[in-house]
Amino acid sequence: MTRLSVVARTTLAALVALASVMVASPEATAASPEEEAALLLFKEGRGLFDEGEYQKALDRFEKAIKLVKNDFLVFYMGRTYAKLDRCDEAIDKLGALAGKVPPDADKLRVADLGACQVKRATKALKKGRCMDASKDLGATKPRWVPRGERASLKAMTKKAARCVSLFGTRKKEGQTAARFFHQAEAALEAGDLDKAASKAKASMVAKRTVAAGWFRFKVLHQADKCGPALDQLMEITEELDRSQAKEAKKLSKQCLISETKKLVEADDCRKALPLLKQMEGQVRGADEKWRQEKIEYCIPRATDFITDTPQRKAAYKLYLAAKEARDKKDYARSIELLGKALGFSEEPVLRRTLADVHLFAGSCEKAVDAVGKVPGGERTKSDNAILESCKKYPPPSGVSGEAYGTYVRGIAKALTAKKSGKFSVAAAALSRVAKGTKNRDLWVLYTDTMFEAGKCKEYLAARKGAVQGWAERLTDAGERAEECRVSLGITNEPDKKLPEEPVDDGGGMSQATVGWIVVGVGAALLIAGGAMGGLYAGEATAMEDAAAIHNTTPDDALAAQAAQDFADAESGAQTMSGLAWGLGAAGAAALGVGLFLALTDDGGTPEGKGSTDVGFAASPGFTGMTLQGAF
Repeated sequence: MTRLSVVARTTLAALVALASVMVASPEATAASPEEEAALLLFKEGRGLFDEGEYQKALDRFEKAIKLVKNDFLVFYMGRTYAKLDRCDEAIDKLGALAGKVPPDADKLRVADLGACQVKRATKALKKGRCMDASKDLGATKPRWVPRGERASLKAMTKKAARCVSLFGTRKKEGQTAARFFHQAEAALEAGDLDKAASKAKASMVAKRTVAAGWFRFKVLHQADKCGPALDQLMEITEELDRSQAKEAKKLSKQCLISETKKLVEADDCRKALPLLKQMEGQVRGADEKWRQEKIEYCIPRATDFITDTPQRKAAYKLYLAAKEARDKKDYARSIELLGKALGFSEEPVLRRTLADVHLFAGSCEKAVDAVGKVPGGERTKSDNAILESCKKYPPPSGVSGEAYGTYVRGIAKALTAKKSGKFSVAAAALSRVAKGTKNRDLWVLYTDTMFEAGKCKEYLAARKGAVQGWAERLTDAGERAEECRVSLGITNEPDKKLPEEPVDDGGGMSQATVGWIVVGVGAALLIAGGAMGGLYAGEATAMEDAAAIHNTTPDDALAAQAAQDFADAESGAQTMSGLAWGLGAAGAAALGVGLFLALTDDGGTPEGKGSTDVGFAASPGFTGMTLQGAF
């Protein structure tokens, strides 16, 4: 049967179905106004559908079905949704019509239904929702898709089932891992080995699976990056099946030999020596002779610095002892031993270790001096990061000891990662030590890094918590904020421009705040002094009563008791009088000083160099800072 005859018969059936309501009984001779209107809308919508005007056609069908409930209207609505790529609605409509439409119409129904199920499954696979994809693909019968696409359907169904088995995609981490893994496979097909390896690693980070680890190992081997490849293989080697283990043995041997020769040529004996030893029994002849020669060469060089002379050996022994003292937190002894080691050999690693110990001993100045003596050509990114951290982002006052070193090392780690493009690493390091900072430069670094790492919630939160007047220090502040709001789906929160004038450059209280607190204390002291005055008055009255009794009574015993009462009241009166005068004077003084502080506060400058009439200034500080675990 041709497509034209199918369409003709389908249209006829639809018209008959709609018209049947007009002859539901012998007494009915005419359709209702709703039925006539629905039929007109259906005809117009059907014509628009045939012309490819699907949105307009859908409008007519939706209006018609509000007037008359009819399966053929549902049928055409479902088909129209499919043409508009609104597959959720198409599947809902078309799936409900199984067995309710004639055979010719049913062929069109299942064709559109199958196409939509495959489309939805494809999107679900890309997002890592493999269980959703399996459900759609499992409901799609091969006969519902064109013959040329059935092999693809079968392959996709198998891929979805494998994905569910590998990643267990009910939870978010499984879906994330699956999504990255599919991206890795697509990158490999496109010949982008670096991207494939990177996406496979991201999959492993989201959820550790042998499949992603094995994939990454093979991609890295193919890219001739044997060092990372062997590291990856070691992580999963005990979980490989028999065929994978056999292939891994062959590939790892090739990698082992290749990587070892690269490291030896680069004179990196620390990394080469373990591999040279691992090669034992895997090479023969000239390769074995070469291996033995290089082991002898690398043994004195496989240390933090070369120990090929007696003086260097002596320096190395002192260096190891210094590291041991540092690990025991005996920083003074560690510094002493490193100083002696430098007397034998001027090695950069000694300077770096000395700087590290000085940091944990609480001295950025001495750490900068130690790193500064490393020759410029031998300074690493980490060296420069320590210098920048100490000079530009020094620890806040009150931070000392291990927390001091943890803070500086955390900032240095973030700077190094940021300059290498590892924004997520930098963001994690800064979150540990700089969240909620009131240090201007560090706030800018933290906020920019959160955006670069794609952490929009943290970026917007940091902007809201900014000290006034610093927004202009951010890169493209307004555009970035808007981008983040769009990313997070925030549509009802316009960008709030921060005031241009700052009010505080530190974590302490303002002068005015302190002044009003002192006023309150002064008032409390005055009230307490008044209470003491009241008690004094009571004791004075008791003295007068006792004196009157003593002077008028003829009873000697009563006179003696009155004399004792007078002495007791006199002692109490003296005490209360002293307290009343003292508290009153202190309260008056506090009240005066507090009012003076509160009424003479004149704020500060954007650079934190403001002054007040009485020389009071808030001390810089950090709020919400966690110093532990910066590494």
